[in-house]
Amino acid sequence: MKKLLVAVSALIVLMGCAGIPASGPVTKVNTDRSTDQSTVRYSPTGPAKNATPQEIIRGYLDAMLAYPVTTGTAASFLTPEAARDWEPSAGVEVYTQPQVSAPVAKTPMLKDGAGNIDKPAVDVHLDVVEDAQLDSHNRFERLSARKQFVFRLNQNKGQWRITNPQPGFLVNRKFFDDYYRPLNAYFFDGPGKRLVADPIYLPVGDQLSTALVSGLLLGPADLLGKTARTYAPVGTRLRTSVPLRTDGLAEVQFSDDLSSLSDGAQQRLSAQIIWTLRQVEEVTGVRITGGDNVLYPGNRGIQSIDSWANFGPKSGDGRFYGVQKGRVVELSAGNVLAVDGSWGKDARQAVSIAVDSGRLAVVAGGRNRLTVGSFDSDKVSNFSGKHFLRPIWDDTGSVWALDRQGSDTRLRIFEDTRFRQIPIGALAKFRVKSFALSPDGARYAFIADVAGTSKVYAGSVLRDTKDVVVSLGKPLLLQPNGTNFTSPRSLSWSSATTVTFLADEAAVGTQIFDSRIDGSYSNGGTASSGALLPDVDAVTLVTTGDGESIRYVTDRTGRTWLLRPGGVWERLDPIGVTAIAASSSSSLR
Repeated sequence: MKKLLVAVSALIVLMGCAGIPASGPVTKVNTDRSTDQSTVRYSPTGPAKNATPQEIIRGYLDAMLAYPVTTGTAASFLTPEAARDWEPSAGVEVYTQPQVSAPVAKTPMLKDGAGNIDKPAVDVHLDVVEDAQLDSHNRFERLSARKQFVFRLNQNKGQWRITNPQPGFLVNRKFFDDYYRPLNAYFFDGPGKRLVADPIYLPVGDQLSTALVSGLLLGPADLLGKTARTYAPVGTRLRTSVPLRTDGLAEVQFSDDLSSLSDGAQQRLSAQIIWTLRQVEEVTGVRITGGDNVLYPGNRGIQSIDSWANFGPKSGDGRFYGVQKGRVVELSAGNVLAVDGSWGKDARQAVSIAVDSGRLAVVAGGRNRLTVGSFDSDKVSNFSGKHFLRPIWDDTGSVWALDRQGSDTRLRIFEDTRFRQIPIGALAKFRVKSFALSPDGARYAFIADVAGTSKVYAGSVLRDTKDVVVSLGKPLLLQPNGTNFTSPRSLSWSSATTVTFLADEAAVGTQIFDSRIDGSYSNGGTASSGALLPDVDAVTLVTTGDGESIRYVTDRTGRTWLLRPGGVWERLDPIGVTAIAASSSSSLR
């Protein structure tokens, strides 16, 4: 029983409060940013007296859809020994099309612990289509395969009970779609310079704040090729759940004394917790205590939910630039203005640009030349290549440039007046059409032609302890079978865990689509996903990458279109702006 109580507590911490009604409609929250708790309650019943083995299995599945979450009812379908050893916090399997078989009697009969009483035993097969799973860190993995569970049942006091429950929980796809939300746990990169978002899924509910902090205490595991880190000391545990006061203050109370942590470690642990908890809409501030000590005791230890922005992803300065009539221009509040200096008179035949803190990286010369310079100087550095893609400024002030070397793709980073080539593994064999770096610098994404079809991929950027990029991790396909778009192009990042791109959809033409980097979903192309892009034959998309990003689109007739958060698409004048780019800010230089 003690082990069961521990498992129950762990499940509540990791899963929060979620469930599904026995009947009637379920209202789904359309935005993945909402963490509102559903008001629907569902309390499944335990085993009926003299229930058949098949009824026990069906009841067991139903019990795992309780809201608020509880393991007590599900455990009542197990033998006492199985309930004691069950590990409900081991993960979540998401299934469809469940089929429960007729029981198959097993011989010889099982015996009890004393070995002198025969007990009838049967096997019941549960066949499902395993759609997805969450591991013990709540990370999503998409699956699509049939799976069979073989449940052994025997009689306990004359009633059928399960002897071999699966590790973790089983939930159907409707339950998962209705109650789970994509969220992030925040860790640090190896050098401890920047926060890195680890995409996870958790059910909404009263225990969401507790589940998020508990997820941090699990650590980053293999995030970013095992180079990510946490500043929570090994073995740290929550003293209680994370309650929210009526004023929105979250009380995070650890059982361990944190006073021995250095100031830098306390800052970074605070940043991890606050960036993770700011996803809960009700949270307005956080107080963190370890034992009897308060982290940052000033102002009664209350830390603003907006604090520690210095550790967050690189953010743009809100400016957009482009090329018009052979000059570099700034797009500001719907106006097009030539920039100061020589670039405002001559864009040097630019077909693609990137801007960072007053500096430019320009692709020209039939995409075979990269020029790096600044607005206030005529001094530039020129580099040769073959079919350069749009360059990228990272948060250290370096320029990333992809081009072709023979039949392969290559990546070079321009640092301190020189190029350094980066090993990119499997990416070298892709014919890349569009490439982008995440705002936190932790991941890359690209669109490539594979067997005549364009696909979207993402992977990790691997750095050493001195924050030097050493290689790119293996890319993951973000476009699973069944997605409703084709011909993706012009990729950008709308947040640290979501890529955004143009693509075609049969009913509405070219629209903007989003894909989460864990491959869990792709959406767009409908009015419910935002303002529909007019039928303008869009060519290029640019976003600010800050979650609530401003979006610019250019079309084949030279027009520029602007979408502000919560607004509708606006056409800008005059026409003829190309090579559009969002200005970034290199905060880690």
